[in-house]
Amino acid sequence: MDFRRFHSRLRASVAVLLVAIGTQASAQGVTRVQQSDGSVRFYNDVRMSLNGETLWITAADRKGALEIVTGACSFSGELQRCHPSAVTLHQHGRTHAIAVDRGTVYFNLTADSQPLRHSSQRLAPKNVLVSFHTVRGTYVSVQGALDEVKR
Repeated sequence: MDFRRFHSRLRASVAVLLVAIGTQASAQGVTRVQQSDGSVRFYNDVRMSLNGETLWITAADRKGALEIVTGACSFSGELQRCHPSAVTLHQHGRTHAIAVDRGTVYFNLTADSQPLRHSSQRLAPKNVLVSFHTVRGTYVSVQGALDEVKR
């Protein structure tokens, strides 16, 4: 399979996963995907869980999941700020690595709302904010409550 065909299928797989996440999940998260052509899609009710250093964004039927492994973490006040060191799509028994150009993941694991540094925005208690840009030009952001935290 050539390089272009692989990435085309990968983008299609991410789109299918996000549709599945947005249609049947139980959490109160929102995912926004902006393709390199400028088209934007929103997916509501994303289920999110944190297991160690790995954030899972999972469809309610558990047939698809986006795995974000974080690293290079630091604290900004009470907020934990990390970089997505690896992003993988799990669907239909297959895994596809997603090449990330840059990104940030904020975790507020406290019981209080916390300010985001250099912003007027605050992150609610037990919430996560994800933002990453792929090498193919897709911009993905996720924000919402964590359904489960296992440290």
